Order: sequence, then structure tokens, then C-alpha cells
Amino acid sequence: MSWLKENYEKAALGGAAAILVGVVATSFLGGNGETSDRALSVDVDNDTGEELLTEVKKVLDAREIPAQIRPKLVDGREVDLFVGQALYMADGSNDPIDIYAAAPVHQGITNEWWRKYGIDPSFANAPERDQDKDGFTNREEFDAQTHPGDETSYPSPLVKLLGENVNVFKMQMRWSSFDEKSITLSYQDNERVKFRERVRLGESFFAKEGASFNKRFVLSTKVFKKVGPNGREQEAYEVEDTTPRYKGTSKQNFTMFRKGPKAQGYNEIQDRSVTLRLHALGQEGSSFVVKEFEKFSLPYDANAKISPYQVTKVEPVVGQTDVFTVEIVGTHDGKSESTILTVRKK
Repeated sequence: MSWLKENYEKAALGGAAAILVGVVATSFLGGNGETSDRALSVDVDNDTGEELLTEVKKVLDAREIPAQIRPKLVDGREVDLFVGQALYMADGSNDPIDIYAAAPVHQGITNEWWRKYGIDPSFANAPERDQDKDGFTNREEFDAQTHPGDETSYPSPLVKLLGENVNVFKMQMRWSSFDEKSITLSYQDNERVKFRERVRLGESFFAKEGASFNKRFVLSTKVFKKVGPNGREQEAYEVEDTTPRYKGTSKQNFTMFRKGPKAQGYNEIQDRSVTLRLHALGQEGSSFVVKEFEKFSLPYDANAKISPYQVTKVEPVVGQTDVFTVEIVGTHDGKSESTILTVRKK
């Protein structure tokens, strides 16, 4: 009795299930166990289902293939049906302009170029705008065939280089005989440095500690005769300028005559440099100085490992002592290029 109490619900459910089975059996079978007239006839299909499985497999395989959307072509060109198409109108007209088929919106720049780089040409000053803020206008980027939306792709920086000033450091020297192994040199410059020094043949000079010209020059071992600036043949020494940037240039060596062309017989050599400013690539607010024959980078970096540009000439314009011609050569994107600047000395 105690078991029945504890399992009453289970027993009730079991009994109900047995009664249900009996009712169903009675419905299909007669009282003698034969099939009842009310029993439904059922067709038995013994097919293994292979055809159905094949169809299911085809469906599943089809799901692995990405859906393909056929492009919509209008007048022979593809139209993106999922992105709104930009429409343009000319001033004074309400009719939309087909930027694909119309004449160039801005003279000298094809409509295709604006579409290619996704730049809105509807602004009146669109060619003068700077899409990537690298200092070059859209028109300049179009002419140079560079990417107007990529600040690392830009035209030659030489077109944005301006000269601000030229500095000239003048060194004057003259010599007089002392003995067979040495001479006496007198020196002065435009920074008011002045002194005399005995120099042995074949040795470097001057011995001026801390000065830019300290031990910079080397005197030849013997004197020779050459026609001087006065048109007469006179004694002279060959002098080597050991400045590294002068190696292989016309300034690597010079002749020091006994009587030079300057006042009091001085021979003069000059160090020239130019102050430049690059109006692009974020350097619009700063200037930098480059010496003649010195190599440098653009944008300018004093510590750059690669310096593809060089100042090859800083020369005064004939008849003008304060105006100079500055020549710069270099390479950009593998192409050789050059520019000539006219710079006034301040």
C-alpha cells in the first residue's frame, strides 16, 4: 500500500496508456482479432529513398556556390544597383548631366579621373583642392599621374621648392717665399678672421683649431709657372681642397698664384650655400640650408639615409653680385629631374 501511494501518478499514467492501446486495437480489429471495416488501407513504399537523397545532395551542393549578381549595363557601361548614382547639373540648368558621357567638367582633367579616385568634381575650385593634404593640388596630381588620395604618392617635390637666400663665405690667401721647403701664407675672410702661417710643402693647412677650414687644404710639393689673372706667367702652387662634397668637382683643386686677382694680391675661394623652403609635404613653415655640391632629401631630413638630390651649382648671375643661379638635380620615382632657381642674396 505504501508503494502505491508513492507511485500513484506513475501507475495512473501506465493504466491510461494501456486503455488507449486497447481502444486503438479495437478500432482496427474486430472482436475476433480480424481487421475492422473501419480500418484505413495504407500503401507501403519499400523504396530506399536514393532519389530523394540525390536531390537533397544537389540542394546542399548548390548552397556552397556563392550567389552571382549579373551586372546591369546601361548604354554599354556597368551600373551599380546597390549604390546611389551621383547626379550633376550645370549652373542655370535643371537637367542632370551624365558625367560619363558629358564633356570634361573641368578643362584639362578627364571626368574618368574624378570617378576613378572618387573625388567630387562639382566644386568650382576642385582642380585647385588638395584631396590628400600633401601640398599638391588635384590638377598637379593629374598632370603627374600620381594618386590624389594617397599622401605618399605625389609629383616631383622640386616644383614646390623655393630659394630664400644665398650665403657666401669668402676665404682669401696669398703666399710669399720662405725657403725651399715652406712658404708663408697670409689669410683673411669676410667673417673678419685674419692671420699668417708658415706652411711646409706637401702638408695640410691651416692649423686653426675649431675653424671650419682647419687642416682643410693641402699644399703641393713644388712650385710651377702658369699664366695668372694678370695675363703674365708667374709662380703658383696647386692646392687641394679636401672638403668631401668637393671630391670629383671643379672645386677639388685650385691654383694659388703668387699674386692673385684680388686687392693686395689675394687669391679667393668661396663656400656657397642656399636657404631653401619646400612648400609641400608638411614643410611649408620651415627652411633648411644646403651647401653647394651637398646631397639632401625631399622632404628634407638632415639625418636621411637616402639623399637623392644635390645642389650642383650656386653661381652669381653675370653683372649682378646679389643674384644667384641655383641648379638642383636628383631622382624621383626612378626618374631623373632638375630645376634651376633664381635666388637673391639678402
